Amino acid sequence: MLGVCVNFLVRYRYPQCTGTTAPCPYINYLDVRDVVLRYAEPSAALPALTFWEVVNAALVRELASTFNVTGVASQLQVKQDRSGRVAAGMRGAYGSTAQAGEVSPPNEPMTGAFDYSQPCPRVAPTTLDPKGAAGH
Repeated sequence: MLGVCVNFLVRYRYPQCTGTTAPCPYINYLDVRDVVLRYAEPSAALPALTFWEVVNAALVRELASTFNVTGVASQLQVKQDRSGRVAAGMRGAYGSTAQAGEVSPPNEPMTGAFDYSQPCPRVAPTTLDPKGAAGH
């Protein structure tokens, strides 16, 4: 997981809610974002050499079990940083899609997912980044 920029596109579906008997259980996007950013950095459970597919599947499982949703999907886009710290053969952009429950996965093209003229930024969990990218 070292030496790359990651971009997470997360989609989730709420349970059907009419709002007539109780408020609908909407999610604060920042709570979802906090969970996602934890998966952008290596951890004891998911160390630096973990495959991105495993990271993405773990993220989807946590989101599905944490929030009141009927489905969640994540498209993880990965771009090698200019430092070249990833293994040979892992050049360029690649990614993973994972889903649980009733929701269609995001289907964004890898082309244009990153601004290749800039280095990957490091994003603090409390800093809102409209591109959603975090670097390792």
